[in-house]
Amino acid sequence: VPPACSRMMFNCALGGRWHRFTLTPGTVQILVQGPTQGESHLFGDHIKVPPKFLIPSQETGEGGVEVCTLPWHEVQVHHSLTELGRPDGSAGGFYSIMRRTRFTRVEVLSRLLKDWAPGEEETAYNDEVLTAPLRGALARLQSAPRPPGWRRGDSEDLHALQADATTRVQVMLEYEKKELARDILFLSGIYTKVEGCIVGGKDLVEPEMLTAQEAKRRCYSIPGCKGFSFQHEPHHCFSDPEPKNADGVPMIVQIHFRDSVEVSGLGCTSWLYTDGETALLALMRQQHEEKFCKWSEPLATPPGGRSRMCSSESIEEEEEEDGEEEHELSAG
Repeated sequence: VPPACSRMMFNCALGGRWHRFTLTPGTVQILVQGPTQGESHLFGDHIKVPPKFLIPSQETGEGGVEVCTLPWHEVQVHHSLTELGRPDGSAGGFYSIMRRTRFTRVEVLSRLLKDWAPGEEETAYNDEVLTAPLRGALARLQSAPRPPGWRRGDSEDLHALQADATTRVQVMLEYEKKELARDILFLSGIYTKVEGCIVGGKDLVEPEMLTAQEAKRRCYSIPGCKGFSFQHEPHHCFSDPEPKNADGVPMIVQIHFRDSVEVSGLGCTSWLYTDGETALLALMRQQHEEKFCKWSEPLATPPGGRSRMCSSESIEEEEEEDGEEEHELSAG
């Protein structure tokens, strides 16, 4: 997929069946028209061997990544990151990925900080064109192979990359993964699933026919959107991430984008949106407390002193008490 394209879709007739191809950065989806029944062949009696699809990949050489088709089943192909590359990003691999994310971040900041002139059409800093490459980069970092001897329970950030034809190096990608995850959270926000319809406020746009995942990408690009609702089928299980038909394909439903978080009633599913800035601050606060403010054992209390706890309330109380003690000393 070209860098400026977030998604490419096209249909092709093969073996008497329509195939729908959906290409996004890092993933490929191939759907074949109609489910199979009984022992019938997927591509008809005159097709004995189903066609094969090879997706070119820089890491796999000339062969590419083979994608098999299933009736209305989604096939996800993550192009695994295997090479370190050159520091200037000219030879692909890890350095090339990080170089491209830098360009994306520069574009995000330029849109976010730009003073738009009156009448000038403002371009959203968090649209899918910018968030999709970051998601693809994070997926590729997560797909990098593990070093020999790695076991479950070891560091999830430890990987092994090919430096040259004879050398593999171990790398820790904790910083890169964490920064990409924070960037994606800031651009996309987070959603909380609740049962019921959003009854307060008003529709911000006309209802649209989308899947739940498409609605999430649409919601955070609508100014003032605080969530969306849709009616689900009686057989739909609330714990499912999104409604699907009997063949497991995400259903297209009528989505209402609202400017309220007031939920009531049954028969609907709602996703409440928390903007990226609020979600990122909450995440960083949580990570800070986990790293600096929680100990496996309480600190020993010094003789004649007070025990110290790491919380905003306790810190404020101690500051007030310290101020009262200083005042008493100065008065004395």
